[in-house]
Amino acid sequence: RPVPLPAGPEFDGLGCVTTAHQQARDAEATLAAAVTRARQTGASWTVIGTQLGLTRQGAQLRCVAPTGQ
Repeated sequence: RPVPLPAGPEFDGLGCVTTAHQQARDAEATLAAAVTRARQTGASWTVIGTQLGLTRQGAQLRCVAPTGQ
């Protein structure tokens, strides 16, 4: 769901886009680290997928970098 943004002429829309993009990148990095740690401690892809609202395969596709990258 969208987060309300401040109104008014002083609102920096492009600055907000930049900030949101960086926050999304940071969140993806945190998620990747959390998934890696969960796998290292024995969590199955099924359990991880459930936490993410995905299937086992969906979690693997989202969280595993393609080979050759």
